[in-house]
Amino acid sequence: GSFKIDAENMHLFWYWAWERQNIYYKRNVLCLPKPWTEDLILQNYKFTNVHRALDRTTVWYHKNIGSFSNEKDIVFATFFHRLFNNISTMEICLPLLTIKTFNFDKVIKILKERRESGQNVFTTAHLTTGVCFAGSKDKLENILHLMKLIHKEIDAIHHNIKNSKNLEDLYNQVIKVNGFGPFLGYQATLDFVNTGICKHSLNEFTVAGPGCKRGVRLIFPDPLELDFQEALKYLTDSQNEYFDKFNFDYKFLPQFKEKGIPLSDIENCCCEFQKYYRSYIGKGQPKNKFQLKEVYR
Repeated sequence: GSFKIDAENMHLFWYWAWERQNIYYKRNVLCLPKPWTEDLILQNYKFTNVHRALDRTTVWYHKNIGSFSNEKDIVFATFFHRLFNNISTMEICLPLLTIKTFNFDKVIKILKERRESGQNVFTTAHLTTGVCFAGSKDKLENILHLMKLIHKEIDAIHHNIKNSKNLEDLYNQVIKVNGFGPFLGYQATLDFVNTGICKHSLNEFTVAGPGCKRGVRLIFPDPLELDFQEALKYLTDSQNEYFDKFNFDYKFLPQFKEKGIPLSDIENCCCEFQKYYRSYIGKGQPKNKFQLKEVYR
């Protein structure tokens, strides 16, 4: 479609993507000491990578869960991983995350002890649903009750995922699973493609979350109804033109099969961009400060 474009914000969006990737490149490829950027917002606050596959949690997930030899184990552990999205939680639960070894009582005991020692059990990156699936006031019990249900239904869930026709169909199968709404459902959908369980393209479908929609609106300030899928597709298809136009020498990494930022990552970039933008115009700041953590390879 034809879009009304805010030229300044379009420039800022591609600048954010370019500079965020430069930081990754200087830090992880060239192994230079910090600061990896002169941009104070990017220096001080935490933003995910342009390519989701480069984020610490995703790298950890691939190395550990992605290497399970049984597909059903990968599917089961992926749902667990998405509900907690916390590396230290995953590390202590990993031996219990296969179909054969899953033990509700053991997992809940481990995680309650962890929580009592003052550690985060869940991610701080987003909220995990607090719905009382088990009718409990304890979120941990409710979420683990969900995992018990998934464990019971794993054959059917795996079958539906494995036989999905395309990315959108895969997503529709995932969100049938209790506790997986659009946001977490889409994240798990991408996991199933990235582990190779499903061979769909990440460029064929996306789900624009609320943060992404705010970012897209900054670039395409159309007062009328906006087709977010179309807008994100436009950004994906025209990325090289914009990088050329603004003289941003974007560092594409050789480990990715397809050159370019896929549609699924452009969606996430729009969400990160609106956090950056708020700080850029002096109207608030991102929630999480940047902290130096070890890099998973």
